[in-house]
Formats: sequence, C-alpha cells, structure tokens
Amino acid sequence: MHHHSQSSLLESEMVPLLLRDVLKGCDHETEFLQVIRGIVRSLERVHKGCPNYVDVMKKMLEPECAITFHISWVDDKNIKHVNRGFWICFDRALGPCRGGLHFHHLMNMSIAKFTFRNALSGFTIGGCSGGSNFDPRGKTDDQVRRFLCAISGFGKLSFQVLEKLFEFGSIPIYVSDSKGCLFDDNRFDSQKIELLKKIKADKRSLRHYSETYEHSMYTKDGKPWTVKCDVVFPCASHNEICSGDALALVNAGCILLVEGSSMSCTLDALEVLTSHRVLVAPSVAAGVGGVVVGQLLLKEQLLKCAFKDFQSMYNWLLNGAIIYAYKTLAESIEVQGVV
Repeated sequence: MHHHSQSSLLESEMVPLLLRDVLKGCDHETEFLQVIRGIVRSLERVHKGCPNYVDVMKKMLEPECAITFHISWVDDKNIKHVNRGFWICFDRALGPCRGGLHFHHLMNMSIAKFTFRNALSGFTIGGCSGGSNFDPRGKTDDQVRRFLCAISGFGKLSFQVLEKLFEFGSIPIYVSDSKGCLFDDNRFDSQKIELLKKIKADKRSLRHYSETYEHSMYTKDGKPWTVKCDVVFPCASHNEICSGDALALVNAGCILLVEGSSMSCTLDALEVLTSHRVLVAPSVAAGVGGVVVGQLLLKEQLLKCAFKDFQSMYNWLLNGAIIYAYKTLAESIEVQGVV
C-alpha cells in the first residue's frame, strides 16, 4: 500500500519534472513524501507564475545537515539500552533554525523531515528538528531522566484542544490515548478536564476516569472514530487515521477533520474523506501556526495583547503564510546563489 502511494506521488502531475530527481532519492521516506505532496499542491500557482522557483524548491528539499547518532542509557534494572537519535535542519537562508524534539518508538529520519515546513512560517528562521525512537510511555521518571534529563508536552496538545473547545461552547465527548478511548455523553467540563490532567500526570490509564464518573465508558484498545460526531481533532501521531478509520468517520457523520498532530491522515484516508466531502484542515496549518505563536512569544508580543487582538494577529500572519514565506525564502536563496 505504501509503495503504491509513493509511486503515485512521484508520477503525479502536481510534482514538477525537475523535482523528481530529488524525490526519487527519498522514495522510501513515506512520511516526508506526504509532506511534500501537501506543500507542492499549495505552491502550484507560484510555480506556474515563477518557473525558476522550481530550481529553488529542489535546493530547499535537501536538508542542509542531517545527523543520526546512538544514545546509550541504563534502565531501573541496570540493563543497558541503545536508541537512535536524529537531528536535521533545513533552509537557513533567512536566519537560524527553529523546531522541536519528538520521542516515539516509530521515530525516523523521514518523520524528522516534517520540520521542512517550519521554514515557511513567514519569519526569518529555518526549520530544524530532533528526536529519538526512545518511547517515554511505560518508563519511570528516573528512566526518562537518564535518557533526557527532562521531557515536556506529553499529551499537552490534546488537552489544549479540549480546553479550547470547551471555552468556545463546543461539546467534547470523546478522548483517547495510546491505550484506549473514553466516552462521556455528558461532555467534558473544566472540572473533568482537570481530573484528566491529573490522571495523565500520574501516568494512569483513562479508565480511572470512570471511577469518578460512572456514567462514562472506557474501551481498552478502542478507537474513537466510530462515535457520532461533527468535528474530530486527531492529536496523537502521524498516520493515525487510515482509510478504514476515515470511512468510519464518514459513517459517523463527521463533516470536518482538523489535523492537530503532524500529518494525522494517510494519503488513502485523505482520499476517502475528500471524496465524501469531509472538510480537512491540514496539519501544515497547525505546524506553521505553532511556529508563528512561538515567534510571537519570543518577541513578547503575546504578553502585551488581549486575546481578541492575538486572534486577529494570528489570523493575519497565518493567512497566505506558506506562499508568502516561500516566495521570500526563494528570493533570498536566489540572491545568495550557489552556497
């Protein structure tokens, strides 16, 4: 299935002929190819108007630096382990790189290349990323400290989405993690969200929520995509929604899917959703949006404005950010010549 998706991408009319030499060198990097498909599609009008930018894109798709290395650590039983680490950076033509760290047992260089999108934020920064195939799930705090010193953000995105939905008057009824799904038809309120945070902080299963709210239902190893809904926000990991999950969402009445995690849907899943007229907000919006917010925080602009002003500022920056940022970066690369 993956091979078919890669081949169809390489032969797609959306990918200019001059890019195919670059893409053929990474035809095994399924996740990176998915990112490229979305980026090239959004920049198709730019390339038609400025054909010379295709050569710039060829340069941008090649990382300036990519490193793999081993990380040795010792668990609580004094057993030695070795994991693989990754670091990669793209496009420093406008300024230093910005990115994050990702820790997951499926982490690889293809996933690390997601950071290519960070260079298209509209700010004077490049894109970088790091991480490891070390999985913090099921590890004690001491084991995690031996590997990292510290780790933050585990499950934070989903909680932020949950709080924002509640704040805007939506009715969130379903949450899930890697071990199962939790359904509360009385919806999650602020008090329940605080309980979920405590359960997560204590590294307990979501099933403990039902000890306090007996009307709720927890399904071990279950997926939330079959429950009737209007909007879904996948926030776990890349390719968490396959074509079967997408069809289940269609049958459940879903009309909008917002990718919170990087590239939540497989290519096949996106085809199913779009063919059934389900709107999809792509992960590139969340990815670039995260960089935008990060840069505003660094400039302390968020600390000086009200929420209404922030929303206006954010929407202005994100609107057309990819096309604007790409043209700015491309012009800078052309001026610098062969570097």
